[in-house]
Amino acid sequence: MVLSEFTNGTPAVLTERLESAGLKLNCNSLRQIGDFYPTKKTNGLAVFSRIPIRSVAAAEETAPFRWLDLEVVNYGIDICAMHVPGWGKMHPIQRAREIKAGRAPALRKLRYKEQTWDALLVAAEKRIHSKQVIIGDLNTGLYKLDEGGKTFECVDHFKKLLQIGYRDAWRNVHGYKREYSLYSSAGNGFRLDHAFVSPTLYDSIENCAYCHAPRVEKLSDHSMLQLRLKT
Repeated sequence: MVLSEFTNGTPAVLTERLESAGLKLNCNSLRQIGDFYPTKKTNGLAVFSRIPIRSVAAAEETAPFRWLDLEVVNYGIDICAMHVPGWGKMHPIQRAREIKAGRAPALRKLRYKEQTWDALLVAAEKRIHSKQVIIGDLNTGLYKLDEGGKTFECVDHFKKLLQIGYRDAWRNVHGYKREYSLYSSAGNGFRLDHAFVSPTLYDSIENCAYCHAPRVEKLSDHSMLQLRLKT
């Protein structure tokens, strides 16, 4: 299980409940990077599992706290856990350094989201022949399909992931059905949470579905994406 927007201030009861269900906190991305310490408000990733999962690396400079490379021990499967930043978000370490230097952080929209996607595509292409899963809140999708309108940014990046050879696991199961993982305050739906698999895992996709209970019960603003692979 990969949780986005996990912070050092996340209530311990969440970890306790997951562990009581047999899901152990395996690793998280909230670690010191250079002279930057994550605060209680810094969003990161946390990985809970019943089987051994090893944290291989974190893209600290590209997407600090938002990217974890994982290895599922004994299964030969690699996982790239991602939380792509929203449009207009500023790189947290750059922002902290500007504040420390006495400069006001830039208010203009930065290329943080686009740069994160650029780096993800480079990594994805290098790993195309391995058993690779890319999963998380990718903060984009396809116009008129993963949303009702045309408001997404980085759609070309999303399409490029498909062109490289990765398969959208949810669409592999559900085709052109519409289902959303997040709704805006205006009631507009968006499918932001995705799972992609490399060609060597195409035949391993058993199911991929959203569980809406956490969002409906207001435990999260996102629905949970569940991916099941044959082993």
